[in-house]
Amino acid sequence: MKTLLKFCIVLVLVFGFSDSMSSQNKSDFTMQIVLDKNVDVGGLTLYPGVKDKNSYWYLPNKLKLANNEDGTPKFSLIKWVYNEESDAGEGIGGGVLHCVFGFEVTKEDVEKAQEELKGINPKGKIVGAVTYKSGVVNVSVPKLNDPDSHEYVGETKAPIMDNSFIAINLLLDKRSTSLLWESFNTPNPVVTFNFDMVIAGYNSPIEALIIINYDKVYNTKRFKAGIATSWASSDIDALVKETVNNGAIKIKSIGANFTFESSIKEAIKAAKGAFFKEDIDTAIPKVPSKSQNKAKSASQLLAERKKTVIKERGEIIKRNNAKKDEATKKNKAALEKSNSEKKDAEKAISAARKKANGASVAAVKATKIADKKAADLKKAVENKKIVNDNDDALASEKANAAKKVVTANKEAKKAKESAIEKGKSAENEASKAEAIAASKSGDLTKIAQVFDAELEELPEIPSIQITASYTVKKIRKTGIDSISFKESHPTVVNAPFGGNLEISRSSCPKCFLETNLDDDVFKQREIVTVLDGLNENDFVKYINYGTIQLRKKHESGKVTYKQIRITRNEFKKEGNLFKMIYGWKGDVNRSNWFNYDYQVNWSFFGGNDIETDWLSTNKSVITLSPPISRQVITIRAEKELLIANKVRIVDVKVYYNLGGRDLIKSFTIYTKAEVLSGQLEFMLPVGIQVYDYEITWRLSGNREIKSGRKTTSTGILLVDELPN
Repeated sequence: MKTLLKFCIVLVLVFGFSDSMSSQNKSDFTMQIVLDKNVDVGGLTLYPGVKDKNSYWYLPNKLKLANNEDGTPKFSLIKWVYNEESDAGEGIGGGVLHCVFGFEVTKEDVEKAQEELKGINPKGKIVGAVTYKSGVVNVSVPKLNDPDSHEYVGETKAPIMDNSFIAINLLLDKRSTSLLWESFNTPNPVVTFNFDMVIAGYNSPIEALIIINYDKVYNTKRFKAGIATSWASSDIDALVKETVNNGAIKIKSIGANFTFESSIKEAIKAAKGAFFKEDIDTAIPKVPSKSQNKAKSASQLLAERKKTVIKERGEIIKRNNAKKDEATKKNKAALEKSNSEKKDAEKAISAARKKANGASVAAVKATKIADKKAADLKKAVENKKIVNDNDDALASEKANAAKKVVTANKEAKKAKESAIEKGKSAENEASKAEAIAASKSGDLTKIAQVFDAELEELPEIPSIQITASYTVKKIRKTGIDSISFKESHPTVVNAPFGGNLEISRSSCPKCFLETNLDDDVFKQREIVTVLDGLNENDFVKYINYGTIQLRKKHESGKVTYKQIRITRNEFKKEGNLFKMIYGWKGDVNRSNWFNYDYQVNWSFFGGNDIETDWLSTNKSVITLSPPISRQVITIRAEKELLIANKVRIVDVKVYYNLGGRDLIKSFTIYTKAEVLSGQLEFMLPVGIQVYDYEITWRLSGNREIKSGRKTTSTGILLVDELPN
């Protein structure tokens, strides 16, 4: 193949861990481990528990091939080829890489890590493996044109539990197969498996102290302004941030994992509990009234706001409709005026052009008259129609003629210039009119734009938000209070790892297989049949159909029969190329498999059939020659001889045998005709040239003379000599 096939995954098998799949689909899955306190011991990564700091879970990040029952790896690399003619001189082929892989931490690995863990935490104990939240695995190989870079050839979901495996099959092209084949002779084969895994756990607990000065909080402007109203969560958030800034609420760090953002959230929780009580499922308006001076429920505020907005919307709609009507009137008036001015301009243009055309025609006419007069004068002089003694008269006449010509030319020129000027004036007037119309059209657009800009935007009707609202507690606290908290928050971290397969051609020879797919069982023999020495016209004239039967006796004792029926339509459609096929049925002897028998049957017009015996051959092409050949004879006669013998008509019959039956062709000569010759065409079996004929001469008086049936092989038959 001239181009390399791209790598692609042709099959990804079902995961071998149904329980882990159900866990993987749970987006809220979180392990009770602390992700930011991991330790690396004995080649394993360990995470302590949230509640029990002495319990550890190991991360299963060791790539592992699954094994069969006999201990051999579940792996195979098959290099295959199929013989086929090509310009490159090699067959098609490639490779298939199959493996079942996952990750697994051995008992020995855990024991080694446990031993080293004692040096860090004497009470520490490894209790199990981390279960991943999710993950994917992709397979990569070096790029053929850039071996230092890798190309990903497949990706699928990864297992999430230790000792879980998946299976993949990769279809590889020839060059990549050869590269991988050789790389498995090295300690590090070039196939790489990359796991992109995600762990869900908790961060270390956040410890902080919140100090609340109740008197200062009550005295803040924000708190005083909202004593008698309902509070939304966002209002309380703003209150807490304000009191933290002015010192009414203080936050102090205790633990090493302190973050101010997390502590603010805890302070908000504390403030809600200390100063407010929660009212569930109340409606909070989006835009509270600023002029509120007495306690009202959130639903009352919303209802009043909606009434106000709806009333405002109605008034705005009325104003917008009025502006729209006014703009429509302006549009209509401007459009009518523009159309009227445009029509007037078109009329002016038409009149000016008509006038210019008329002046031009008059000028041309005057020029022709002047030219004619000058020509007549010149002709008169040349013909001496004006005598020499009248030279003065001639000169005067010529001068007058010349003057008239000049005058006519001036008038014509003036008329043309006037017409052109008027035409230009008319064109200018038309252009001005069109410019005015365009301007008016622009005015229409401008009016529309002004109209759109002047339309007032409709205010949005407040929607109901079902949420929690809060009211200030009636019982107030005084003094200063301290609240400490210690809390862990869930989080996720990425845990990528990868590696190659620990297998080689020497460690598992039977895992690597080279095979040629040129299998005899899949072979089939194609026999092509062509008709020799026969064209479409011959078929139409003489042959009904031809049938060829193929018989193949196989070594297994089975017999294959094939048959082709060749009709005139099939002959024309298939272009004289017909095929039969037989296959492989226990034919161990390859050379004998090529041998077969065939029989041919021909059906000719008139019900004549010719059938051959069964013939044996091993050829892939059967050339069929019909057992007949075309014969053409010429029939001639001398007219004088026939007239001398008072012959009026000559009838010629030709008898020929085809398929065991006699057939007849006839030819008639009339002595009064200008041509007394012709041809007969018929078919004879191959190798036979003789045929029979009989001549009948019809004489005056309705008499007949017959030659009797005779045999000949001549190509020219003379019929002008009567028997004695």
